[in-house]
Amino acid sequence: MDNKRLDILIARIKESGDETAFAEFYELTSKGLFSYLLSIVRRREVAEDLMQDTYVRFRQSVQSYKSGNPVAFLIEIGKNIAFNHIKRAKYETATDFSEWEPVSGEKSVEDLADTTVTDAMKKVLTADEAQIVMLYVVAGFKHREIAEIVKKPVGTVLWTYNNSLKKLRKYLKEEQA
Repeated sequence: MDNKRLDILIARIKESGDETAFAEFYELTSKGLFSYLLSIVRRREVAEDLMQDTYVRFRQSVQSYKSGNPVAFLIEIGKNIAFNHIKRAKYETATDFSEWEPVSGEKSVEDLADTTVTDAMKKVLTADEAQIVMLYVVAGFKHREIAEIVKKPVGTVLWTYNNSLKKLRKYLKEEQA
């Protein structure tokens, strides 16, 4: 991602609340944020809700942003919201709405989560492994950027990514046999 471009957009949002700048910022960052949140909570509906909450909180705290790494700033907000959700969810009763069909037939970025591979990821990979794979494959982050987001060395991210792919390949081959 182009951090300079995102910094310019954030500056426009800070100065005048420019909705066009926010819309462009959203377009450039939503895929990565959704992938990250999905890797934490592992449920599409929850990740969508948390994504909305993250952008609301981003708008509220945009004045405190110092230029540098806007994606890390956004992901940090999302991570905090996701972990707070997980803590609260321990005390809530779960209801399964997976049988409900969406009203619109329109596909969005979030629909990328509904694939055979994603289902396999949920079964085979740990949360950390799924997070790294989603950030690389779906969100398009570089391994260096993922290392910054998950606060791990680049070598560890690469190793985890490669081992995760091996696990997925093995599982998918066994499923096909």
